[in-house]
Amino acid sequence: AELHNMRQRHVWIKELCHFILILVVYVLVLFRERDTAAMHSLNLLVEQSLAGLENNAGTNFNEITVIDDVFTWLDEAFIPAIYDDLWYNGDRKELINQHTFGPGHTRIVGGWRVLQERYSENGTSCYVGRFDRLRPVCVTDELEKNPFGPGAVNPIISADPNDDPLVFSEISQSFKYACDQPLGRAVGNRDCGYILHATFANNSGIVEHARNKVAMLKKYRWLDRQTRALRIGMTLYNENMKRWISVELILEVSRAGGVKSSRSVDVLHLSPFDSKDWTGQASFDLILQISFVILTVAYIHDVAYKLKHTTTATRRARFHHNTMCSPAQFGLEVMCL
Repeated sequence: AELHNMRQRHVWIKELCHFILILVVYVLVLFRERDTAAMHSLNLLVEQSLAGLENNAGTNFNEITVIDDVFTWLDEAFIPAIYDDLWYNGDRKELINQHTFGPGHTRIVGGWRVLQERYSENGTSCYVGRFDRLRPVCVTDELEKNPFGPGAVNPIISADPNDDPLVFSEISQSFKYACDQPLGRAVGNRDCGYILHATFANNSGIVEHARNKVAMLKKYRWLDRQTRALRIGMTLYNENMKRWISVELILEVSRAGGVKSSRSVDVLHLSPFDSKDWTGQASFDLILQISFVILTVAYIHDVAYKLKHTTTATRRARFHHNTMCSPAQFGLEVMCL
């Protein structure tokens, strides 16, 4: 009996050491590239360089309280800042340094988009009062997916003779429900809506083209009482910290008409997997992740092998005697939860 207990303790100690090894590697993999200082500084960059931009009236993104301020902020603050082609001393930026902030540490990659979510209009479920007899005016919390404005089939809204045909054809797509394919993840609800795209192209009229889009959206009332939320999204890259930043400036509009601003900033570190930035630390990070996968698979295989070769009678006997699982098995289950 004593020999059996010694063997049992030996097995428990072995499995416990195995589990501790897996746990240590798991924690190293999880927190290896979590740089709190970098995340804080990049959040501060977004606050100062994007959300802190002010229009001619001195209103920044965080202070927007009415729909009209959205268009003036985009036209007078946001677009001039991201398309600025001059350094702070007046010198013209080189082509490689276009769409950068400050001294050039951070650049916008690929352009930007504005996505609108809309409330669904449903007059049949609303209280019918004196004004509702003329036209139902209430909206529900359901999401609208039907086209409207110049994007609607019926009634057809044609371009004004003074409108730029190219700009009108582009903004008319913003009145139709569509989904974007985000980078690195599956399409979610926040990637579907009524979308305005603005890409970066190296031509002399790109700033005016972007401003004309915003002005024409305002002209055809792209934002109205059915507007539920507005998301201004872009991807940034900071060269010094080797970090990608996914940014969304968000405006939520209540059914009562109130506007609330917020922002979402996700910081990603992908340089360990970039062959141009391959260092000893990057190799160690990759070895850690591969080791974690191998150790986890090996442990699961070991547990499955034991379960497979354990007879039903033995399992019942262990159950009736209330035999506890080993610390390693219990720890692995807790970690998986």
